[in-house]
Parts: sequence; C-alpha cells; structure tokens
Amino acid sequence: MSSDMSFTLRNWNEFIDHTAFKLPESADKAKDRLLINGRYYIANYAVVFGVCSVIGMLVHSGLVVPFGFFIAVFVVLNVLLKDTVIEIKGYTFTKANRALHIPGVIFAIALYWTESVTAFCWVLGLFSILMFVHALLRVRSLQAHASNAAHGGDLSGAARGLAAKVENAVKKSH
Repeated sequence: MSSDMSFTLRNWNEFIDHTAFKLPESADKAKDRLLINGRYYIANYAVVFGVCSVIGMLVHSGLVVPFGFFIAVFVVLNVLLKDTVIEIKGYTFTKANRALHIPGVIFAIALYWTESVTAFCWVLGLFSILMFVHALLRVRSLQAHASNAAHGGDLSGAARGLAAKVENAVKKSH
C-alpha cells in the first residue's frame, strides 16, 4: 500500500450516504474496507474527531487546556518556527516527526495536569467507534475507487493513468 494519503475533504453527502452501508462479506473484505476507507476519508475523519473533541470540551471543560496547548505548540513549531532545527538532548526533530511528537507530549502532560485523561479517553473512544463502524460498513462507488486510484492509490503509474480514464468515463456517464 502506498504511504501517500490525499488529505482531501470528501463530499459530506457521499460520506454519510445511508444507502452505501453494507456488512462486508468476509474478513478480507472488512480489512480492505477499513484500510481503503480510512485513507480515502481521512480528512472527513479528522473533522469528525474535531467535532468529538468539541463535544468533549463542552462536557468536560478541563479538556480545553490540553487542546489549547496542543494547538498553540503545533502552530508555533509548524508555522512560526518551521525552518528552525529543534534538538533536545542530542535528538534532532525533523519537520515530519516534530509536527505531532512535541505537541503530543505537551498534550499528554496537560491532560495529566488537568486530570482530563478519562475525558479524553471517552472522546477518543467515541471517535474510534464512529470511524471504525463507518470505514467497515461504507461501500464506495466505482467512481470513488477510480478517483482514489487515479490520485495516488495503490497502483503503478500505468494503472493510475488507466484509472484516471475510467474515472473520467464514469463522470461523463453521469
């Protein structure tokens, strides 16, 4: 599987289309759906996590501080100091691993400090259940599969070109 993921927000009508949910026929199909839908809808899942987080903050105000720290540190490291080399005790953080590692540690400390670990576990659990059920049951259309493949899915360059042609043909037929 390709490590590239397109962080594209998919159409919400497509995402929640109730007619496109069906139990997978086998464990292999279930695994494939989880992987493919997890990658295809990653931006939608990020929004769902944000909504779950806001709900969590409304229910347990102690979560506001950890999320605030996470966002602040993330912005400082990845926007204001994006070209600065960060080294801590001989370990150099690359741009890729500092994007979430340092803010994640600050977030964990703030969770502990505000005694909000249990509340965050509820947020994470709610999100995980929603994402798992959606990714497992969501059957994607031929057009969505072709679009994913044409834009960097698990195909070689030649197959990706063919997938792009299929995607265009499907679009023209609608």
